[in-house]
Amino acid sequence: MGKMILDDLRKHLERLDEDADLMIDNNDRYQMVIVGGSEFILLGKLTRATHDIDALSVPKELYSLLGKYDINTDVEAYIKVQFFLTARQ
Repeated sequence: MGKMILDDLRKHLERLDEDADLMIDNNDRYQMVIVGGSEFILLGKLTRATHDIDALSVPKELYSLLGKYDINTDVEAYIKVQFFLTARQ
């Protein structure tokens, strides 16, 4: 996958949602916590492109879609930074 800006990122996440809906045969709702560049793009705080979607929390039901949608769960640095910021407040 190439670089994603806001519209590309939204379309990418919509396709993920559609695939998840087809794959999961129940009415449960799942949430994924997005961090990093993708988070800032979605919040309108960053305009540069990103190559992947960093996610802290991905439901196990969606693991099979991680590669297809360039979702990176190796984001330990975000946890450490969040803890540091919280601890300093």
